[in-house]
Amino acid sequence: MSEISGGHIVREGKSTIDYERTLTVARSRLDEAAWTAAWHEGRLMSLEQVIEYALEQETDPEPPAPVAYPAGLSDREAEVLRLVATGLTNAEVAGKLFLSSRTIEWYLGSIYRKVGLHSRTEAARFAIEHGLL
Repeated sequence: MSEISGGHIVREGKSTIDYERTLTVARSRLDEAAWTAAWHEGRLMSLEQVIEYALEQETDPEPPAPVAYPAGLSDREAEVLRLVATGLTNAEVAGKLFLSSRTIEWYLGSIYRKVGLHSRTEAARFAIEHGLL
């Protein structure tokens, strides 16, 4: 069940922190004048108008375009390369990414093959030159 409390709809068992977080994200996407106007307009709507408005909105916004990393590196390979380039060991990278050291070795082998590298030093230089750091 829901109840209206101080102008906010509060669901039983739901944290007001979730509401505040959502409000903060929404507010960060507009300048102050646009936010104030939208807030005022929304406060004047009836429940029926709010429901109609919500149903008219796109439910599946376009996902952001994937980042194109150099040499066809995957997101995870770029992440491993960034960490290796900062001087971390395989064990340290594995700990940060919650993977095994063996998995990091596998990723490094894949990175070296794709980019044509042979050492961590070359990998660090590649990362710097291609803006991955």
